[in-house]
Amino acid sequence: MQIINHWPHRRMFFRCAGFCALFALFVSFFLLPAPALAQSRDTRAGFSAADGPTLSVNAGFNTRYRSGNWIPVQIALSNNGADFTGTISIASPDAQNYYGNPGSQSTYQIPITLPNGSQKQVTIYLPIYSSATGLTVRLLDSNGNTVRTQNSVLQPLNQGDVFVGILSDTNTGFGPLSAYTPFNNSTLLITDFLNASTFPDKATVLKNFDLIILDNFTTSTLSAKQLEALQAWVNGGGALIVAGGPEWQRTLAGLPSNLLPVSVSGATTLRTGTRLLPVGSPSKQAPDGTIQQPITISTGKVTASGETILAQGNTPLIAQGNYGEGTVCYVAFDPTLQPVVGWAGASDLWKGLLLRTLGDSLLANTSAGGVSFQGQTNPFTNLLQSLVPNSLPSPWVLAILLIGYILILGPVRLIIVRWRKKRDWSWRIVLSSVVVFSVLTYGLALQQKGTSIVSNRITIVQLSQGGSVSHVTTYLGIFVPNQGDYHIHFTGDGLVQPSSDQYYQSGNTNSGPNTVIAPSQDGTDVNLQGVDIWTLRSLVSDQDSQVTGGIVSHLTLKNGTLTGTVTNTLPTALSDVYVLMPNSYVNIGDLAAGETKLVNLPLNTATNPGMLLAAQIAAANGMPYGYVGNSQLQTEKQRHIAILSALDGIYTGYYCGGGSPCPVTIYKRGVIIGPGGGTFIYSGGPISSVSNGDPLLIAGAPATLIGWTNSQPPGLNNNSDITVNGASTSGVNETMIQAPLDVQYSGTLNLPSSLLNGQIVDVEGSNVQSPVPGFYTLTQGTVTFEFILPDAAHLQSENLILTEPNNVTQVANPTGSGPLTDGSQQALLYNWQTHAWDQITFIAQTFSPANTAPYVGPGGRVLVQFGNQNASSNTIVFGKPALNLQGVVGQ
Repeated sequence: MQIINHWPHRRMFFRCAGFCALFALFVSFFLLPAPALAQSRDTRAGFSAADGPTLSVNAGFNTRYRSGNWIPVQIALSNNGADFTGTISIASPDAQNYYGNPGSQSTYQIPITLPNGSQKQVTIYLPIYSSATGLTVRLLDSNGNTVRTQNSVLQPLNQGDVFVGILSDTNTGFGPLSAYTPFNNSTLLITDFLNASTFPDKATVLKNFDLIILDNFTTSTLSAKQLEALQAWVNGGGALIVAGGPEWQRTLAGLPSNLLPVSVSGATTLRTGTRLLPVGSPSKQAPDGTIQQPITISTGKVTASGETILAQGNTPLIAQGNYGEGTVCYVAFDPTLQPVVGWAGASDLWKGLLLRTLGDSLLANTSAGGVSFQGQTNPFTNLLQSLVPNSLPSPWVLAILLIGYILILGPVRLIIVRWRKKRDWSWRIVLSSVVVFSVLTYGLALQQKGTSIVSNRITIVQLSQGGSVSHVTTYLGIFVPNQGDYHIHFTGDGLVQPSSDQYYQSGNTNSGPNTVIAPSQDGTDVNLQGVDIWTLRSLVSDQDSQVTGGIVSHLTLKNGTLTGTVTNTLPTALSDVYVLMPNSYVNIGDLAAGETKLVNLPLNTATNPGMLLAAQIAAANGMPYGYVGNSQLQTEKQRHIAILSALDGIYTGYYCGGGSPCPVTIYKRGVIIGPGGGTFIYSGGPISSVSNGDPLLIAGAPATLIGWTNSQPPGLNNNSDITVNGASTSGVNETMIQAPLDVQYSGTLNLPSSLLNGQIVDVEGSNVQSPVPGFYTLTQGTVTFEFILPDAAHLQSENLILTEPNNVTQVANPTGSGPLTDGSQQALLYNWQTHAWDQITFIAQTFSPANTAPYVGPGGRVLVQFGNQNASSNTIVFGKPALNLQGVVGQ
């Protein structure tokens, strides 16, 4: 009888059953759906829907924000359950690459501890680069599981909307401001009231606002960091209106002394009939600009950097000054208090103040689609890419390897086989050659690409006027030799984000790796997750920093030459130092800490030099301007020229034809000031450019100093200590200083129009727009410009030359849409002696009055007006007038 052994089959059955049970246990334990797992863990921790931590979210400024900026996300938390430790996490709502596909996902996190019964409020700053309408905030437990989720609504501002932040202890009296109607019917003026708890402590976040008003506010409630942010924001191009009046001490006492264009010392009362509207400003409701009731004002004197716009005797009522690249307007009375708030001219007053501080941005044409940035990358991203170690070895090295490989496999192999008379050696030689040359090739690749982490850093430090505060922007490129996760630590209190265009060049159409950014005890931690081998990841950091020392200047422009001294009081030496003025520059070499050097700079009065300063400096050094390969960035001088090209927006690896690099549009406060190629990129196509300043110059400063630091001292750049995976890394580290310089005037003057920038002070009529920066169209009405002559009290024998640009109809209407009539040949010039407007006519685009005295008013004010009173005629177009001053400054 045959005996059949079933045990092996049973053993296989039990094994299969056991495996199935283990698999079921694994699935039930580890692969439960996330919500069910989170719910079970919340229950074990003692949390439920009724108790535990809760949160509410307010994103943006009452949900509003301007796309392309950092926004505040304020989160209020409370806990009525067990003690809780976890993390608040917010994912960037608009992570995508150039191709519109998901890109690098950025997540901003902050640790949180909530004992039982506690309440907390935290603020996370988040960058948003698309018009997102909402975001999601998650509360994670210590294991990374979601405990609570809260959505928040966002309202992006439309292009052309005017966003005004108001710091005031009372929210009343701003009716005349809110009643202002923008000149473009598709835009709005939107106000947001701020206080000490909602005012950001980062200048970068304040860029959401076009204007900030400080009126009847206890400034001492702001922290030192908030005041520092306000100062740095104005220095970087912000517009600030400060009101005095009966509460001037409470409002002005906490402000930095050098921020205001006046030095306030007391208060007084103005008599009835005082003029509150400057000549040339809007005066439709109050034609004579006077108020028929006494008002209380603050008194003081205009500082050296300020200009008097309106005064009662020696007391300035309205004064204006530049602070860095920004504008500060001081009003001696409080427009929100009676009798001014109920005065017929209150709305005209606010309109005039808005025009003075915001100017052309109020007239920008939003219907044309604005500036097109499609296809453009950050020039500093391209520059960092150029600083990465060579990805390809030298062609000669490759040729030698290839020739050697061929020789060994060919004649050398045959000679050895015949010499040794062993045919089986042939395949051994082939195999050995493959191994040896593979090792050599791989080693060469490692040597060329590097076997260690490389971090290249470019830092731009813009010093404020007086040097007390600086804004520091650092572009960091991390090149990694291996695939994996990397931890980067930034010291200092900066805002860090991945470069928004880091996937432009690679053409990556897949979802990018995740980047987690979180504050640490002494800085910010950035975790790059899933980085591919031999890739460059770009990060950008912005922060405001207190500065020890600065740049002190004693310069005088006399007889067409800038002479005097500059002194470096920074705790570090500067190299490759330049003093810049419009169309002119001089290299003064190195400037050691504490050293003083002489400056002798002849002023170039050419009206159209054809090249920006960076291009002139590059040409003088025999170097290319714009894109250069990384093999051409071996010396410090070459890197400096490349950085200047990037500041012009011209450093890019892509070409627009003819061997010229594609220009990137550079703009500040909505006004285009670049690029170096002289062509502005609009959605409708390229158009001719208008000179609005050089990117290397600090707008509003008569002269600018740039130089590079030889070290990274504390107090100048808090990002000096950057580590990767806990260790310092090798690489290029360049820091450029940009500082404004004061200039006095003496002797014979011949100031070009680039030093006398006019501004709009009044706009009346319908359909008034600025389709192209520096050009204006109107159907019916007037546009008034104001120039303020420097050192007017000592100016003698002056000669004024007004000019208008050529071909205004073609420049302002490049697509030929709609008829335009050239209105630039006739204008009005205000006569301060007759108190009337005189008709003038431009001949060959130029007008110069035979007698200039009647046209120069108090404080050196010159008013020019263009208009069209015939509503049935075509829309007229004209350019922004340019003013050249010739005269003598006495003592």
